[in-house]
Amino acid sequence: MKKEFNNNKLYIFVGHFGSGKTEVAANFALELKRYTEKVNIIDMDIVNPFFRAVDLKSYLNSQGISVIASQYAGTNLEMPSIPQNIPLILNDPNSKTILDIGGDDLGARILGSYREYILDQEYRMFGVVNVRRPRTDTVQKIKSMIEQIEKTSKIKINALINNTNLANETTVEDIVQGYKVLQKVSNELNIPIAFSCINKELLSEVKEVIGSESLIHRIKIVLPWE
Repeated sequence: MKKEFNNNKLYIFVGHFGSGKTEVAANFALELKRYTEKVNIIDMDIVNPFFRAVDLKSYLNSQGISVIASQYAGTNLEMPSIPQNIPLILNDPNSKTILDIGGDDLGARILGSYREYILDQEYRMFGVVNVRRPRTDTVQKIKSMIEQIEKTSKIKINALINNTNLANETTVEDIVQGYKVLQKVSNELNIPIAFSCINKELLSEVKEVIGSESLIHRIKIVLPWE
C-alpha cells in the first residue's frame, strides 16, 4: 500500500452499481489492517442488498476488522436504513474507517449528509471504475459519473481505482484497457490512479505492462444465487 494512503484516517469508496466497490473496500480493509491496529468498515450501501460488506462480516471480524451495518442488513427485512452513531465512529481518534457507499444519487446524497464530519478528517475518496460495465465504458461516462457524485455529495473524489474485470473471465487485456481509459480520465481531471485491482493469477503479467501498485483480490462476495 502506498504510504500516502496509510496516512489518511477515513477512506470512502464510491462508484456506479456493478463497479465492485464493496469487494474492493473489503480487500482494502484487509490491506489496511496490516498497518493499523483498529479498522472499521461501515456498510452505507442501502441501494443494492446483494453486494454488501455485511455479507463478509464473519470473515472480516475474524481478521480483526469491525463491520458496522444497519440492524436490518443481511436479514429478510431489507429496509432503507443506515447504521447508527456514524459521527461517533468517524470522530474516533484511535481508528481508521472505511465507508462503502451506495452506487446512485441516493448513495451520494447520504454521503453528503455527513459532509461536515468527513471534511473535518484526513480523508481519501476513491472513485472505483470497471470499464467493462456499460455505464463507465468511456472516458466521458466516467467523467460524468465523477461529476454527478461530487455535485450531489459536495465532496471531491481525490483518487481513482481501476477495477476493470469480467469476473472469472477477466483477462490481462481487460485490466490494461481499463487502466488506459482511466489514465485519460486521470490526466483530464488531475485525479491520480491509486491502484488497479488484479486477481493473483494475473498479477505478474499485468505489472509487466502497467507497472502500477496493485491490490490483489483475496476474497470474493458470494452472491445469493451462486
